[in-house]
Amino acid sequence: MAKVVVVLALIMAAIQGLYAAPRMGIDDESGFLVVSRLMATEGVSLYQDELSGTRLPLPYWIMGLSQRHRPSLMAGRYLALGIGLLVVLLTAWVAHRIGGPWAGALAALFLATNGVVMAYFTTATYVSIANLVLLLVGLGLVAAFAFSDGARQRITDAK
Repeated sequence: MAKVVVVLALIMAAIQGLYAAPRMGIDDESGFLVVSRLMATEGVSLYQDELSGTRLPLPYWIMGLSQRHRPSLMAGRYLALGIGLLVVLLTAWVAHRIGGPWAGALAALFLATNGVVMAYFTTATYVSIANLVLLLVGLGLVAAFAFSDGARQRITDAK
């Protein structure tokens, strides 16, 4: 039953994202996608004097994938939504591993029914990518701790 709830949460999140994609927008989306397209097609570097600011290149490279063949704001937004849905799924998986199947289902529901989060996950910028990277880094830290010498002993002794 909990798996059904997670699937329903993903469907709700996708519907919210598809509804918000043509309606939600922030000021720097088009500029972000232009730089992403230049990085993906022409090899422009973020560390050139013509580009203001110093930003990490990973979000630009990922969003540039949506701009390689036919540049489109909606293509960038749909890619961002797909990454956001992956964040919802991974959050449910982490909560399932920590607290059981219903914890995973509730985590997916809480994240998927938050309209502001899902709307931001549809913006063609770094928001959904940053959430995915932070989640993966957290998982990496937990895995590194879990597999370190004596970690299992320390965890079992704490109970």
